[in-house]
Amino acid sequence: MENVWALDRINRQKDAKLLLAFLLEKNRKAVLKGERGVSVNISAPWGAGKTFFLSRFAKQLRQENYCVAQLDAWRDDHTDDPVVAVMHAVLQGIGKKQKTALKVVSAFKKNFGRIGWRLVKGGFKRAATVLVDKDEVEGIRDDMANTIASVGDETISAFADAALANYDAAKQAVEDFRKSLVEIVTKIDKKPLFIVVDELDRCRPTYAILLLERLKHLFDVPNVVFLVATNLPQLAHTIRAVYGQGFDAERYLFRFFDRTYALSPPPLAEFVAVQWEHYELSSDRFISFHGIEHQQVVASIAEVLGMSMRDVIQAMDLLTHVSEQFYPTVKLPLPYVFCLCCVFQQANLELFDYLTVNERYPEKEHLKDFLSMLPADKIFGRPAPGQVMWAAGSEMVSLRDIAKAFRSFVAGGLADGEKDPNLLGLYVEKYRVEELGKLNGDGGALGSGGRSILRELPGIIASVGGTLAAPKEA
Repeated sequence: MENVWALDRINRQKDAKLLLAFLLEKNRKAVLKGERGVSVNISAPWGAGKTFFLSRFAKQLRQENYCVAQLDAWRDDHTDDPVVAVMHAVLQGIGKKQKTALKVVSAFKKNFGRIGWRLVKGGFKRAATVLVDKDEVEGIRDDMANTIASVGDETISAFADAALANYDAAKQAVEDFRKSLVEIVTKIDKKPLFIVVDELDRCRPTYAILLLERLKHLFDVPNVVFLVATNLPQLAHTIRAVYGQGFDAERYLFRFFDRTYALSPPPLAEFVAVQWEHYELSSDRFISFHGIEHQQVVASIAEVLGMSMRDVIQAMDLLTHVSEQFYPTVKLPLPYVFCLCCVFQQANLELFDYLTVNERYPEKEHLKDFLSMLPADKIFGRPAPGQVMWAAGSEMVSLRDIAKAFRSFVAGGLADGEKDPNLLGLYVEKYRVEELGKLNGDGGALGSGGRSILRELPGIIASVGGTLAAPKEA
């Protein structure tokens, strides 16, 4: 049997164990009391691994012979109404139990017409446009409006009676469907049906709200467990986009969720290690900074810049592009290259231009102002002989030190070797020798006008990250 948690680097299996125990006990009590199903929001910021957790959790449930209906809300939000997408996921979830699946289909077909009458509102024009020309639809709509305006009170009263009758029929259809669903799920090996929804906070606001409403009204019955993964603050923001900024979106969401289970952010070093493997970054592409592991370099820079997990993912995506496309025979100086990726990702474009020696920024002009945008905190280095890191005598460097040293190197060119024997001077010189040896032959000299290939980094970063003038998304 597949170990579904084999790639779990941040111990999400522990979360799965705790969550499953809670859900089963809560569902057991609900079934005994004839209460509605259990609904839990899995909340975590973007990049914290909600999709990884839900997909592995769903696989674990299937291995334990639970029926699981899995829905990618963002993939399906091109539709007008999510009810069919949810039903499709439910049918797939119980597909192995053919008799049960047929009963669900029968109940669904029996009542869908009466349930779906609510969806007709606003749908006439969309449906008609498929069959006839758009201008003709406009004409038909105008003719209908004129006809309605000319009808008498008796006709209007009859229409109202019919509408009320339809409404009553639709309500009854929902109740009939829910009763059929209760009967079916209680027969699924005496185990609950899990409906797992991911990517809800990436959907159109109206679709996200409608999906929650459909789940609540149609599928919220005993022995059905809902798991909905969201970035809860982002989902609340989405709802306010529909109802207004003064709307209490958080309280509104309490209508749909019994509990919120927050996935704790993983330690940054472990998160970077997972992303390093995900992007298949090769350690051989970079020059080691005095023996410090490359992943530690990335994590230290991300931490000192206060980057979110989403920021780290985007910056590492840029780093991957550089490592794959930029002079593949030359090992790159990771601290400087990743610093540039982070500055670009943060949309600090003036600093990016300055650090990459854009010609509009002279070497000595604004030096203090620009470099002060980078933290001066000492983040890594090498210990003094016989000492551990951070001990007295250890030589440590900041991101500001790294940026300053490499900007000076890029501005000055390859001709002159680095004469400063300190920690950064030795590292810059190691890179200079690497570039000269790989591109110009061992010991090759370029003369006083020789420029480093690092001057070309802005173009390769911008080609994947967007134009340098692109504004940062809110």
